[in-house]
Amino acid sequence: MGDDDLLRRLPADPAYPTHHAVGIRTVLPADAVDVVLVTSRLAPLWRRWRAHILAEARRIGRSVRGPLLEAGAAPG
Repeated sequence: MGDDDLLRRLPADPAYPTHHAVGIRTVLPADAVDVVLVTSRLAPLWRRWRAHILAEARRIGRSVRGPLLEAGAAPG
């Protein structure tokens, strides 16, 4: 099951829209969300693009969390 399929399964609530994107720059404005979750699905991109992914996550979110951010995490 892909990410888009999982998002479609979430309850629709206009007060809490969901976004799915992989890219260096998203369409979201600065501080648009409370939490950005960097999932393990980004592990293949993490070594090369880590700094860029984190910069964008920090730009759009007040908090950035995820398994790739844990100390000692060594993504594939």
